[in-house]
Amino acid sequence: MAKLNVKQILETLEGQFLYGKTYLSIGNGLRSAELSVQATAPTFFGLMSEGGFVMAQMCLARLYDKHPGTVTISLLFEEAIRNPGAFQRADAMQVAKAVREARAKTAKLAGVLAAITHRRNTWFAHVDPRAVTDPSAHRTKAELTIDQLQHAYAETESIIQEFGYLFDRVIGPIRFLGGDDYKHLCKLLRKTAGGDWRKFDKAFGAQFG
Repeated sequence: MAKLNVKQILETLEGQFLYGKTYLSIGNGLRSAELSVQATAPTFFGLMSEGGFVMAQMCLARLYDKHPGTVTISLLFEEAIRNPGAFQRADAMQVAKAVREARAKTAKLAGVLAAITHRRNTWFAHVDPRAVTDPSAHRTKAELTIDQLQHAYAETESIIQEFGYLFDRVIGPIRFLGGDDYKHLCKLLRKTAGGDWRKFDKAFGAQFG
């Protein structure tokens, strides 16, 4: 693999995280939209919400990929240990401490990451015939809740933020400006749906009282 410096690794991880976090937010937001809003385009809301959750898992899978030669959280740890001086705003002891604490966090995410990896390898990236012939076994290994996924993203964000801070002292959440603009769409649809229902009520009342 081409040699990457700490800055390139951090920027790559932040990019993957940013997309994944936004996909998760959109998937959860569309899923939680009012029924009157979802009813305006049920196929869209259903597929886009599910797609958001799938892509959020895929982005997280990339961040913790086990394949050799990939840019991952583990690569960040390895580079930090090998070259602590690359973190310009910290000394070697601070970098070592950050690696220990981050590894402890990722260890606690092992169950969630295993479920996501199983989903990717048997359904998202390609379909394993065993997931079709023995769906109950597949579901058992793939058990994952939205809360668990959100927790994994929160812990991952704290890890990337910490190393980013040690590198250039930048702080703050990793997010798109306007990453929640789907809420504006839902608001417009709510108004439209409300107007349609009022027209229906008026027409119904005029005809049937």
